Amino acid sequence: MSSNVIKKIAMIILLFIAILFLGKVGIDNYIDIKNEVAFLNKTHLFLSLVFCLLMLLSKALFHLMLVSDFVSIEKRYNLILSSYAQSQIIRYLPGKVLGIIFQGEKLDTIVSRKVVWVVNVWQMLVTNINGIGVIIFIILYFHYDLKFLAVLALATCIVVFILFRFNFLNQLVCFVNKIKYINLSNMVFIDRSSISVSLFKTLLLQLDWVFYFIFWYFLLPVDISISDSLILGSVYASAALVGLLVLVVPSGWFVREASFIWFGLTLGYSEELLFLLSILARLATILGDIVSALLLGLMAKLIDVRK
Repeated sequence: MSSNVIKKIAMIILLFIAILFLGKVGIDNYIDIKNEVAFLNKTHLFLSLVFCLLMLLSKALFHLMLVSDFVSIEKRYNLILSSYAQSQIIRYLPGKVLGIIFQGEKLDTIVSRKVVWVVNVWQMLVTNINGIGVIIFIILYFHYDLKFLAVLALATCIVVFILFRFNFLNQLVCFVNKIKYINLSNMVFIDRSSISVSLFKTLLLQLDWVFYFIFWYFLLPVDISISDSLILGSVYASAALVGLLVLVVPSGWFVREASFIWFGLTLGYSEELLFLLSILARLATILGDIVSALLLGLMAKLIDVRK
């Protein structure tokens, strides 16, 4: 039996364990979960959706800026944005790369598919590496009160961005691209110097996190503190990274939610609160992806009509 088959079997087993774990938590805490719902504020939930949408739109804009390093976006920015938003919905289907393949097909007339692949992989890498620094800083600072280690984590994050400025991550993405995509097409990986960095891109990347934590603040029941919203938001982001590693599961279904609950329990939060938040966060991001795709798709249509 090949190592790839063993990995897939292990991931499927992990998926079933996650489903069983979620089912047990939901059944055991059904009454308490209903009680937690009473503490939700409808206005806050609406605002959480607004900031979730802003977060997703900032990701789309960051993606557009990356594509602009390869082609002129002046005339076709509407198509680039709409195809990216639509590809985010397709990632809910089985297969981790279907969204990228779809976007490559949509943009085939204005940018090569290898560019679409490199930009998506590069965006995933830099976003997650930046995110790890943010997550570690918040959990160490606000939960464990380890301010020195938190500042050290933040300094590490800054060092990563210095490496980012001198194309270290571009070399990494080319290496990953060469390995991962070689069986999908005959594309040639792009030279590391193709992607540039600017202050605007860096700020846009951090703005994404600002919207993300505001989204979490409004998502929580009204009796939860701001520091808890930062910690729980960081825990969910950590769980999303775990879900990303399980390749056979589209968008980390069930694995992300189970990881969030497990991580949250280790930090002392209740099962009923964590279960409710895992459901709300998933629903909010799905709805946000749909609305984002509709808005950017409508914008693309209107711009095409005016032309």
